[in-house]
Amino acid sequence: MKQILLDIPVDNPFFMPVDSVLSFRPFYEFLKEKSATEPTVKRAMYTMLLQEVEKYPELLEPVEARSMEKYTSLLEMIYAGMTGITTEENEVYWGMAMPGSGGIFYATDALFNLILQKMAAKVDGTPEDIAENIRRHRAMLYTAILKKCYDYDLHTERDAVLHTRDTATGLLKYYALNIDTSFVEVVTKGSLPSLDFRKMEGSLQEGTLFDYLQDVLPLHLFSFVGFSVCRLTDITSAHAIELIKSTITNISRKEKELCVMQIMESLKVLAGNNLVDFGFIPFVMLNNKPLLEFGEFSNSLILKYGKTGRLAYPDFVGMAETFVKRPVPVFFKDVPETTGMSRPLVELLNDAGAVSFALLPLFYNGEMVGAMEVYSRERHVLNEKMLQRVDPALPHLAQLMKVAIDNVNQQVTAVVSEKFTSIQPSVQWKFNEAAWHYLQAKSSQQKEPEIETVSFKEVYPLYGAIDIRNSSVERNMALQNDLSYHLSLLIETLTSLNQAHHLPLAEEMIFNCRKWLYKINETPIAADEHKLNAFIEAEVLPLLEYFKRLDKTAAAVVNNYLAATDVKEGKTHENRRNLETAMQTINKGISNYLDMMRGELQQLYPCYFEKFRTDGLEYDIYIGQSIAPDKPFNPVYLRNMRLWQLTSMAAIGKLTNELLPQLPRALYTTQLIFINGDPIDISFRNDEKRFDVEGAYNIRYQMIKKRIDKVHVSLTNERLTQPSKIALVYFDKKSADEYVSYIRYLQEQGLLNNDLEYLELEELQGVNGLKALRVGINLD
Repeated sequence: MKQILLDIPVDNPFFMPVDSVLSFRPFYEFLKEKSATEPTVKRAMYTMLLQEVEKYPELLEPVEARSMEKYTSLLEMIYAGMTGITTEENEVYWGMAMPGSGGIFYATDALFNLILQKMAAKVDGTPEDIAENIRRHRAMLYTAILKKCYDYDLHTERDAVLHTRDTATGLLKYYALNIDTSFVEVVTKGSLPSLDFRKMEGSLQEGTLFDYLQDVLPLHLFSFVGFSVCRLTDITSAHAIELIKSTITNISRKEKELCVMQIMESLKVLAGNNLVDFGFIPFVMLNNKPLLEFGEFSNSLILKYGKTGRLAYPDFVGMAETFVKRPVPVFFKDVPETTGMSRPLVELLNDAGAVSFALLPLFYNGEMVGAMEVYSRERHVLNEKMLQRVDPALPHLAQLMKVAIDNVNQQVTAVVSEKFTSIQPSVQWKFNEAAWHYLQAKSSQQKEPEIETVSFKEVYPLYGAIDIRNSSVERNMALQNDLSYHLSLLIETLTSLNQAHHLPLAEEMIFNCRKWLYKINETPIAADEHKLNAFIEAEVLPLLEYFKRLDKTAAAVVNNYLAATDVKEGKTHENRRNLETAMQTINKGISNYLDMMRGELQQLYPCYFEKFRTDGLEYDIYIGQSIAPDKPFNPVYLRNMRLWQLTSMAAIGKLTNELLPQLPRALYTTQLIFINGDPIDISFRNDEKRFDVEGAYNIRYQMIKKRIDKVHVSLTNERLTQPSKIALVYFDKKSADEYVSYIRYLQEQGLLNNDLEYLELEELQGVNGLKALRVGINLD
């Protein structure tokens, strides 16, 4: 044991100034009670200590700490009684301190050396550390005051954490400080202040308890008599883990590089050696392949030296993929002496100067998310025991890798969303590659890079259109009926107002309304609708406002008219609302059916499916090897999809027919398929956020699609598309024959009628030689 005295100055930043009196009387009273009441064998120990204290009656009075060297034997007996016979004093951080002030006057060798080490290292706490330790010291003092003066137990405090720098390793070490005040009496100077315990409870809930106590119970009213017992526990490993966890938790609010440096420093503390280094490799998977280049967390030793060209990039990627498939720890205790299958990696590590190296897989929720490198450039540093010491940090480092992976994925997704659109899973991989190439180019050059074009070569198109029959005619009719009613109502309103309040201008307005009514009943009104609306807005409504101000009866008449013209509920828009409701009901039913079937399509073979809202609904489907390069394409998949297309058209025709009773206006649909037997090329148009065809021949396919919806049967005025029928437009007989076989099959199944027609079609601008099949849908 060592007898020491540290004169803690009054302004020490870690302690509150208090009146501290060293005395053994509280300890003596404790021993007296225990030696009289203790029923176990401890009673003998208490009695022996009591007898030893009684040899020095001066210790029961205030005593100078500097004089404690005369009582070494007593102090050693107290230490032995409190710590047990199995403890070694060079391993136990134990000491006796002045009551309340923290000044240690007697300590074990371990604590003595630690204090000298801390003084030599001059490790100053941060302002946060100082504030926290002052708070803890204040809490300890008031906890003792409340317990000993008011018999009020307060259990709110944890041990304080102290740190010092190890002179051998240069690394920080952390200790939990526990101060036992069992042998401290709190003496009040004057009368004891009264406390409002209700206010205390309230301030405790608000977290301001000790601020409140400092106001009502200032520390200068109390003396602390006796001595405290200090115990320090080495919590370096646990604290390093907590620092890693805290850094990862707050990583979104700090610079990523700084966070990685803090984590590596904590790992060195955990390993207990400053000559070991760490690196991280998050395994970001792009299209099921690991990415090995990205910024914020890319501090890997093997990635850094792998870029020098020592290892060919395909071999480097292959090595990474092998590790992903079989993620087991790798440990080279002596890199220069390692031979065998790992030779390429060993050569890379030799270039990096790593004498020993370990690669530890990291798992998050059972899935490998990355690896941690542990290496040293000095011999006899890295060993199995050190790897065991860092093992508790691995789950938290796995979380760090997950953060890195999510960060990269979010960047890729952000680029895809910004530069493209909402992308279907079947082609997402292609957009991911384009986004990643864009990010790489952006990081390596000053100017904004161009985003590459996403394209697919030689894909087979399937086009279908479900149109609402005569939608333009239906719109014009609904508009005409609404405007006719509107003008009739307006004439009736103006006539009523003019009868009550004769006004020549009203008569002229009635005359103009009758002219408009005649016009819309005799000729299409769509082109002149805006003129009629301008007439009502500029001339009719101001006149109605004039009548509205004349009297209540006129106001009621005007209000009835205005209510009837309300867009959402008024009768002057009823036909257009009914038409819109009917069209939305039909389109929603078709859209829901296609959405439901989309998953079935993807099960057949990955494909791109895009639908467009018109008066009805159109869709494009593209299928081919370039969309799913990892799944061999077979013509069987295309034939399956063509059969699905015909079957779905029959189902949609029947569905829209069954919706008729629910519609506020009867509408019928036509079903159209364009058969294109040859593959085409498509590319994504970034400006329009959709796929379009490429090349002159492919543009011809797109042009035909847009023109066949209103094509007529040759030498007739009959539209090809008819309600409750499927029309199939084609060029070559081979493609048509394939669909004919599907039609015969569906006729046998009872989905189609036995009324197949072979039709010649009229010539379209720039297109001739079109033919068609047409077959009825069995609606029963």
